[in-house]
Amino acid sequence: MAGTVEGELEVTGSVEIDEGGRVTGPVTARDRLVVGRAGSLNGDVRVARLIVQDGATFSGNVSMGKAVEAPPKPVEPAKEQEPVELPDVVKPPLATKPPQTKAKRR
Repeated sequence: MAGTVEGELEVTGSVEIDEGGRVTGPVTARDRLVVGRAGSLNGDVRVARLIVQDGATFSGNVSMGKAVEAPPKPVEPAKEQEPVELPDVVKPPLATKPPQTKAKRR
């Protein structure tokens, strides 16, 4: 990578910062991160493998492991539901009488 990145960088494979590349912010790479001789990284790193070449600039914390996963995203708070407006008076259901049957005389 050559150029400038400001912010969070998250890749599913490998990333190489070189040729004057500059990253400012946290980096997560599931495979390998290489900070080349002309590269600069200022931020925390989560990676399976890290290579910092002679002449590179790196400032930050490193978390390494065999199977690096991206940190969980913060949970957004649930949106507040709008209140339901109820009528002022609630009428009870109408009472119904069972039908009357006339007894037959014989």
